[in-house]
Order: sequence, then C-alpha cells, then structure tokens
Amino acid sequence: MYRDGGNRARLMEPYTMTPPLGSPNPVDLWKWMVDYEKKTTGQVLAIAHNGNMSNGIMFPEIKAFGKKIDKKYVETRARWEPLYEVTQIKGDGEAHPFLSPNDEFADYGTWDQGNLDLSVVKKNEMLRFEYARSGLKTGLRLEDKLGTNPYQFGMIGSTDSHTALAAIEEDNFFGKHS
Repeated sequence: MYRDGGNRARLMEPYTMTPPLGSPNPVDLWKWMVDYEKKTTGQVLAIAHNGNMSNGIMFPEIKAFGKKIDKKYVETRARWEPLYEVTQIKGDGEAHPFLSPNDEFADYGTWDQGNLDLSVVKKNEMLRFEYARSGLKTGLRLEDKLGTNPYQFGMIGSTDSHTALAAIEEDNFFGKHS
C-alpha cells in the first residue's frame, strides 16, 4: 500500500508476483519496498493477505521459501508487514476448529479445502501456519529464539478487491470485483 500520491508511486514499476518484475517470495517484495523508499523517499507497507489458502506458508516457523528463518527474516517481516488481513470474502483467517476445538466461533467463514484452484488439498498439519491465532503464538516462540516477533500484527478485514478502497457502504458497494 502506497502512502504517497500517484506521481511518486509512478517513479518505480509496481511489484508483481510474476517474473521478471516480481516473485511470489515475500523477501523479494520487501527488497522492492526498501528500493522504493530509497528511490522515491515515499512510504509503503505490505498487508499480509489472508493466509487460509496458503497451504501452510503464511506463518512459517523453521523455513520460508526454502531458507532457514533467521534474525534478518524476522526483523524484515516485522518491519514490512505490520498488518494481517484476517478476514475477507474468501473466508476467515483468525482461527480454525482443528486448532481451537473449544471455541464455537473458530469455524466462522472457514475455507479449508486447499489452495485457490484446489490443486493442493489442505492437510491438518498445514493449518497452524495459516491462521492468525496460531501465527501469534509462533511469533512469540520466534521472538524468544531470535529477538523479534515477526507476527506481531494488527488485524484488518477487507473486501479482497485489491483496490485499497473501502467500498463497503451500501451506496458504494461493488462486491469483490470492481
């Protein structure tokens, strides 16, 4: 999310998840964000997308994208991802009944079938690395070990329209896609 106007934002190509300008690895996004702020003197932040379809990669504890989680990783993630989108149109990412069996609200808007195109089926061992409550606990363990909690975040709910617009009022509602 850009804090600055369009003139400053246009000084750099936007980051995407596809090569050659981007990648699905958040470490590459964080590097781009550092470059953006240096080049433009602007400000950006990343809001971690609802992880309930991440198949266990949203809140890693040991490895992230094939690399061991270390002090640099936790400090960088804490810096660039201070918010987590806990709920949106594709379900809730706060809790799961498998992880919180005594919480009657842990099954609110749950999506636990697999990733978006269902090419990877969900397994129970993936769940604790996808939901906010368990992510918060994992962050505390990482803080004890590495000195920084990468998963100490504020929580938001969004429309998933990817417009950064709050189009949720009845007179301005356009649903998921504009």
